[in-house]
Amino acid sequence: MIKSILTQIWNQRRANGWLFAELLIVFVLLWYCLDMLYGFAYAERQPKGYDLEHVYKLRLSTNPKQLVLCSSEDSLQRFWFKPMEEAFRRIKEHPDVESASIWLGSDAYTRNAVFQGYTIDSVGVKDANVRYVSPEYFKVMRIPIEEGTGMFSGNMDAFESTTGSSLAFGSAEWNPAVIPLPAVISLDLADSLFHTSRGVLGKEFFDYYSGSSLRYRVAAVCSHQKSDDYARYESFILMPLPNWFYRWQAVPFISIRVRPEADTGDFATRFSREMTSRLQVDPFYLFEVRSYDEQKAERDASEGITPYIRSARLIAVFFSFNVFIA
Repeated sequence: MIKSILTQIWNQRRANGWLFAELLIVFVLLWYCLDMLYGFAYAERQPKGYDLEHVYKLRLSTNPKQLVLCSSEDSLQRFWFKPMEEAFRRIKEHPDVESASIWLGSDAYTRNAVFQGYTIDSVGVKDANVRYVSPEYFKVMRIPIEEGTGMFSGNMDAFESTTGSSLAFGSAEWNPAVIPLPAVISLDLADSLFHTSRGVLGKEFFDYYSGSSLRYRVAAVCSHQKSDDYARYESFILMPLPNWFYRWQAVPFISIRVRPEADTGDFATRFSREMTSRLQVDPFYLFEVRSYDEQKAERDASEGITPYIRSARLIAVFFSFNVFIA
């Protein structure tokens, strides 16, 4: 029976030529769509090097009518860092907040990236994404530490003003005033700088553009990092909030990890409603609360990833139906 069918198909090969050509084109396009969808799915399942589930980003802003020209260390401490400290304390005291941190620099799921070049010999330069963080950041983002795990195992919840325009955190190791500066580097940056990702704790490198006057010491090595689900792994460096953060009165981002049972669909709205009045600490006020899921959805839509994947799925279904009909 099968032999008879194959013989008949072969005898009518000229009449069936267009059908075979159609099947060939459909199979090629279907394979392209499935391969692309597999690539997106595979990239999305790869670990990003941090955990954004139940994490929200808060933005504080300042009322220009309430700003005070801080011409001295005392006024800067009184009118800027004390209110910032108080606002941060109130955020951490919210019953639904598990942990909180402040940070500046490259952000996930956005085009907001800060880059800098680093070197060990003043010849080769290795670019890396820069993120300035308080030590609680590693707890909030649950960043896996490959080497130097003991550094962040102690109490890192302190956020206290010290003398002058500076802020001190619970970890004595994470101090922006020491030289060389402590830094946590990703496996990619460690490999680029030292040609190995193991045994680099305590090694020094420096800023390529500032010269050896700005030196860093590897305090820990974290896992591979990437800026979003579909990006490739990149070099990252995390270090204490810099001196210009204090001098320029920069307003940092605040990331909070919410308790899983409290992370309902309306958490951002509920948190804003409860904390807007509490966070009106002159000159600061709560400007925005958003989840990283929302930020990812906006990034994927703006980059065309969401409609691209949706179209590829529809085309794959259509081509599969064509194969079935043929």
